[in-house]
Amino acid sequence: MLASSEEQHTALLRRGVPRAVLRTVPAAVDTDVFTPDGPALRRDDRPRLLAVGSLADGAGMDTVIRALSRIRSAELLVAGGAADPDPDRARLFGIAREAGVAGRVRFLGPVEGGLMPRLLRSADVVVAAPERDVGVGPVLQAMACARAVVATSVGGLRDVVVEG
Repeated sequence: MLASSEEQHTALLRRGVPRAVLRTVPAAVDTDVFTPDGPALRRDDRPRLLAVGSLADGAGMDTVIRALSRIRSAELLVAGGAADPDPDRARLFGIAREAGVAGRVRFLGPVEGGLMPRLLRSADVVVAAPERDVGVGPVLQAMACARAVVATSVGGLRDVVVEG
């Protein structure tokens, strides 16, 4: 049985999975594709935050959007979710309106793999703020592109993002 983080490993042991059949296999990133050097998406002079992943409740996008109100000059790009119509995107846009940041948040929808390195390179900071364990792929990709990462300390994120 495979776990992708120490948190998952421990949880599986607690559920009775025998240690002898349990392995932790951390996520990886293609460092030939995700590099600091290469083309980036066009941008203006404003600081750019990027959040990549699920738009579902509990995935943390609402937290990131609300935090944007404290970073007055920044823009936030949100990549992920389903193709239109996406009820989670509509819910998050409502949160952006309530927070007074709707004009500084852009919802990109699903981003194809080939575009992701360019998107990551265009960001100043990549933010992952889920309440629960999620895949760490976008965070590893951001770090491979030499981008700063801010993340909550949950699941696999705790394994891959080292404070400081």
